[in-house]
Amino acid sequence: WKDKLKARYDDFRKKGWTLQQTTKPSSFRWVGFKTLVQTAIVHSVIKSRDQVVRETRFEMTYTWTKTRHGWYVSEARLNPRVESSAQP
Repeated sequence: WKDKLKARYDDFRKKGWTLQQTTKPSSFRWVGFKTLVQTAIVHSVIKSRDQVVRETRFEMTYTWTKTRHGWYVSEARLNPRVESSAQP
């Protein structure tokens, strides 16, 4: 999977594309004392200079786990797509 990811971003660089993502938390819920489940809407925009190539909104679920060293994401899951638009 690392090679696929590297190839994808090499392709982005060759085309001069940029990726911008913003995350907006939509809900939180506790599961036990040391686990927090967060749902967030991610807005992803791929641009070629000032022109939008693709704009996508999707929902992610993150499971945060607390250890004695702090919090970390123990699981990240992509939920069904909310909205997508490809520009011609």
